[in-house]
Amino acid sequence: MAEIKREDLDRLAHLSRLNLTEEEEAGFSNDFSKILAHFEELSELKPRLADTKAEKQVLRSDKDDMSRNFKHQDELRNDFPSRKEDYLVVPPVFDKE
Repeated sequence: MAEIKREDLDRLAHLSRLNLTEEEEAGFSNDFSKILAHFEELSELKPRLADTKAEKQVLRSDKDDMSRNFKHQDELRNDFPSRKEDYLVVPPVFDKE
């Protein structure tokens, strides 16, 4: 079984902002070791390619599909506070520096 090093566990606890007791560290160490062992098992499997031809297309095919599903588009566009030609103007998100 794969073991997790003490310093790795301490680093994970620090990054997660956890203050673990010795008992909790032992429990987490055991849990992480089991997880790592599972990934070792998975790495032994041969990858196989999926048949992409059988997959359903999930991306929209054109822009019109979306606008047909949005019933109140004109009302929202007319109520928008600021517009420039066909675009809705929103305040900047990032400061210019």
